[in-house]
Amino acid sequence: MVVVTSKMRTTLEKREEFLRALRGMLGPMRLEPGCKSFILCQDYEDENTCILVEEWDV
Repeated sequence: MVVVTSKMRTTLEKREEFLRALRGMLGPMRLEPGCKSFILCQDYEDENTCILVEEWDV
C-alpha cells in the first residue's frame, strides 16, 4: 500500500473555489483502479489549509 499526504494552502479570497475544486475530485479519484481511499481534511487551526490523504494498492 502507498499513502500519499498532500498539504495545500490557499488564500481567503480563493478558499471556496479551491474547496469546490478539491471536493469535485473526491468521487472520480475514489473510482480509480487501486484507490482505497481519498480523503480531504481541513486544518482546524488554519481554515485556508487542506490536507489530502490518499491510500493506493500497489
